[in-house]
Amino acid sequence: GYSMFDGTLPDGTPLLDALRARGITRLHVGGLATDYCVRATVLDGLKNGFAVELVADASRAVNVQPGDEQRAIDEMTAAGAKSETVGQFPVG
Repeated sequence: GYSMFDGTLPDGTPLLDALRARGITRLHVGGLATDYCVRATVLDGLKNGFAVELVADASRAVNVQPGDEQRAIDEMTAAGAKSETVGQFPVG
């Protein structure tokens, strides 16, 4: 699957269940590819009630069609994701 929510922990626990069991409410998502896996994970996270922040400069797109990356970012932010950069994380 494209979304991390399609995955499980080594013991078979669905990732969604593991996050909820740990009280996690916010996700910071970056990776490959912005227009596929990152997009699917962000949208699934929002659908499942998480606050989601797209780490834009820690992500890269495939861009099969010119503009795919920007369209994916626009879709994620329109759905409620916030966009941030690595430099916005506190140090220490």
